[in-house]
Amino acid sequence: EFIARLDDVIRKDGIPNNVHLIVKLDFKNVEAVQPSLDIINAHSLHAQRNVEVWLNADILLGPGHAQKSRNPTVPPHEFISLCTSALPTCTLSLGWTHGEGTPLGYTPHMAQEIVAVTNTLKQHVTLAASAMHLYATPTSTRNELLRHFSQQDETTRGRRTLTLWGPAPFLVRRWFRRLPRDTTYVDVAAASWKAEFAAWYIALWRLLGYHDVRLLY
Repeated sequence: EFIARLDDVIRKDGIPNNVHLIVKLDFKNVEAVQPSLDIINAHSLHAQRNVEVWLNADILLGPGHAQKSRNPTVPPHEFISLCTSALPTCTLSLGWTHGEGTPLGYTPHMAQEIVAVTNTLKQHVTLAASAMHLYATPTSTRNELLRHFSQQDETTRGRRTLTLWGPAPFLVRRWFRRLPRDTTYVDVAAASWKAEFAAWYIALWRLLGYHDVRLLY
C-alpha cells in the first residue's frame, strides 16, 4: 500500500529537478523480499526520474552475545540474489545484526565477511554501520572498512558508500564529519550519557597509544 501511494504521488505531482528521492525498504525477514520486489516492479518505481530504491537488510552476525547462537533472519546470498535479479539498478544497503550489552566495535572477522560478500558486486553498495560501533572498532579494522566503502579507488568509484546510523556521541560526530562527504550518508540520533562516556573513554585510550581496545558497553 505504501509503494502504491508513493507511486501515485510521484506520478501526480512529479519530483522537482533539484530533489533526489531515496526510497529505502528495510527487510527483517527473507520471506518479505520477493513480494516487495514484485510490487516495486509492478509500479516501475525504480524507473521514475530522480528516484533511487535502496534495499536494506542485516545479513551478517555483528556485535552481540545474544546474536551468536543463531543465524541472521535474512541470509546474505539469498537476499543479494533476489534483489539483484529483480532490481539490477537498486542500491544494496547491507550490514550486521546488533545485540544488547555488547563489546563495542566490529571485529576483523566481521569486517572480512562484509568485504568478501560485497567485493564482487557491480551494484551500488552502501555499508550500513552503527556510528558508535564503527567509531569504537579497532583502528586497523576500521580503516580497512573505510578504505573499501568510503575512500574509493578506480575499481569502486561511484559504487561503494557508507551509511552511519544510530546514537552518535559528540566525539563520534566530530570524527565522521572528517569522512568524505560524497560517499557518506548520515542518519544518527542523540546519544545517552553512557555512550558519551564510552566515546571519551575510547578516545583516551587511543591517545595513549592503545588503538585496538574494545569496551564492554
